[in-house]
This record gives sequence, C-alpha cells and structure tokens, in this order.
Amino acid sequence: MNEHLHTLTDVARANIWPDRWMTLKEISDELAERGFWGRTGLKAWSEEGRIHWLRVALAMARQGSRRRTAWLRIGGEYKPFDLVIQSRQDVNAYLDWESEVREARVRHAEMLLEGKDPLSEGTLHPLAPPSEECLQRAEAFALQMIDAMPDQEVADRMRNSWATYEALRPASLLPCLRVCRLFFAMATLYLDSLRKSGVVLSNDAPEPIRRLRRIVREADDWVGSLYCSAWEPEEEVQHLESA
Repeated sequence: MNEHLHTLTDVARANIWPDRWMTLKEISDELAERGFWGRTGLKAWSEEGRIHWLRVALAMARQGSRRRTAWLRIGGEYKPFDLVIQSRQDVNAYLDWESEVREARVRHAEMLLEGKDPLSEGTLHPLAPPSEECLQRAEAFALQMIDAMPDQEVADRMRNSWATYEALRPASLLPCLRVCRLFFAMATLYLDSLRKSGVVLSNDAPEPIRRLRRIVREADDWVGSLYCSAWEPEEEVQHLESA
C-alpha cells in the first residue's frame, strides 16, 4: 500500500493533474489514462476494487502527521494539497469542511456513548481485510489512544475498561469493533472538551495532544473504510462553497 501510495502522490503532483476537486471515480479514470493501474499491478482489479483501494489510500494520505498531507477532501471529492493552497477559495472551503467534519464526529461519538450506534445495521465491506486483521488494527488503535491520553486519570479509567474488554472479549468481530469504537469516541470527546476549554488543537498544540489527535483521525478514517453503510462525513455534509 505505501509504495503504491507514494506513486499515487507523485502522479498527482505532476503539473498536468486537473486543478479541480474530483470524486473517487474521476480520480480512478484519470489514473487509468496515466497508466497508474498498470504500473502498480492493479490493472486487473474491478472498478469497485480500485475505488475502494483509492478510498483507503487517500484516507492514509490525509492522516495528520509531521509530514505534509498529500491530499485533502471536501465531502466525496479530493484534491492534491499543492493545488488547494494555490486557491484562497479552496482553502476557505476546506477549512469550513473540516469544521463540519469535527462537529459530525463529536455528534457520532456522543451517540455511541449514549448507546445509539449509527453502524448497528452495518456490515463489513466485502473488500475489507480479513476479520482477524481488522480486529488487530482496531485494538491497536484503541491501545495507542490509551497510551497517548495526556490526562492520567482518564487514561487509567480507559485502561481499566480495556482490561474488562480483554477478559470478556466477544467471539465475533462486529461487537469487538464496536467496543474499540467506543474507545475512539472517548478520545474524540476528550479532544472536543479541550477545544471547548480554549486549548489549541492545531500544529501548535503540545506534542501529546497532537499525537492523540493524529491517532483519533487515522482511526476514524480507517473505520469509515470498513463498512458498507459506514458513517461518513461526506454523506452528511455536501461540498461546501465558500462565500
């Protein structure tokens, strides 16, 4: 995945990449014209398989980290970072979208902790990784969030809850994923409480907070790629046009 992702990023940085927001289908077609699928050995994949791969790959490319994000998203449309920063309108629209996504994620986290799960009727996407791999990654995200939690009291409560989960781990995947998502929700609401108290959550925030924020965003993007009927901010908020 990482090697193909680097190739994808290099292709998108070419001067002739279209200067517009594009859907996954449009990106897939553009990549086909440039021979990307053949060079990466993915030419034999179905269109559904390519689009699912793109969804996961671009989610990885959007992960917040010390490195510069290669792709940005508004709703169901994507654009290379290098092109977005050349347009004030694009920058403003993206910032508006990020605010909407944050609010939607907080609402989703609150619903989970209230026992209302938007994914309760969802099933895993047929192209999702094997169940064991999904569970390993979900649990790894939850443990990373516990380790990254700056508030020691909150971290201790999460560790105690995690010990209970490990002792009573369900036999099937979806209930286990739901428990892991509950831990994601706790971390999401903790970050939201910091924001409401005036703590800056940008790149200027203290490293422990930035680390927790990176893990939460990565986990949210990854979970969204697993489900056929996943909660997706792009389904709640349409493409935003700046005033």
